Amino acid sequence: MSTNSQVMFIWSKRFPIAGIILAAGLILSILIITLMPANSQANAVFPMIDSSLQRGRDAYAARYIAMAESYAAKEVDLKRAHTAEAARYTAMAEFYATNEANLQRARTAEVARLNAMVEFYAATEAANIRRARAAEAARLNAMAEFYAAKEAANIRRARAAEAARLNAMAQFYASQNDLTSKP
Repeated sequence: MSTNSQVMFIWSKRFPIAGIILAAGLILSILIITLMPANSQANAVFPMIDSSLQRGRDAYAARYIAMAESYAAKEVDLKRAHTAEAARYTAMAEFYATNEANLQRARTAEVARLNAMVEFYAATEAANIRRARAAEAARLNAMAEFYAAKEAANIRRARAAEAARLNAMAQFYASQNDLTSKP
């Protein structure tokens, strides 16, 4: 119930803004208190600080001059390295250019070899196809003759069997007629 009250609603809206304002005031007050007296106290306590600062500045200047000379020497070395690298890549480019010419000759020879193989296999394939078709035609003709002969023999046997069956039936019925006519 207390979480839904009107007072809680008002404080939950205003509290983040008030917290931000208080935090900003606290930070500014700490900066003002700590920075300004430090400069004035250091000047009062150490009146000879200027000579120390000058020696520090001179030391920094000497360090930066030495670094500049070192980097200048390194720059000369880097230029030599770049020149050597450029020469190496130029030699590699020339090598690959001549290598590409050799590759082109090899590719031309390979194309000619493959074209000759295609022509050879086309001629061989055509001859093989003609032989295969002739062999297939001969095989089918032989099979047709075999089945025609077999069919003719089967038809003759079937007709002979049918004739024998019909003769047997005729004799049977003839004998049946004879039996029925004798009484």
